[in-house]
Amino acid sequence: MKRCVVALAILALAGCATYRMGQARDAGPIATLESARLPVDMAQCVETTWQLESLFGTDADAFTDRDGKGRFTVSNHASTYFADIEPNGRGSLVRFYGETRRGEAAQKRQATLATCL
Repeated sequence: MKRCVVALAILALAGCATYRMGQARDAGPIATLESARLPVDMAQCVETTWQLESLFGTDADAFTDRDGKGRFTVSNHASTYFADIEPNGRGSLVRFYGETRRGEAAQKRQATLATCL
């Protein structure tokens, strides 16, 4: 019974994150960037920098999902900020989305994307 409750909680959270990400994608990206890096390398760099406690404190977390077609999504635990990374010629196209377009958290996440280019 306890396992069922845990499993349902995980599914509910995943559903909320998917809904939030869909809304953000519908609203359009905060920024669109191009990189000479391959998508896998770009995703790894973004995930690593978003996990730096020295930059993000208690919000330092990141997870990467891949779709099997060379595209990646790097997001924080609540999916309030995420980056879709896809192949673009020999490099990558990065679309950065966020719950808020302004503020320190959005600026920091976007700045770390730029360091990965």
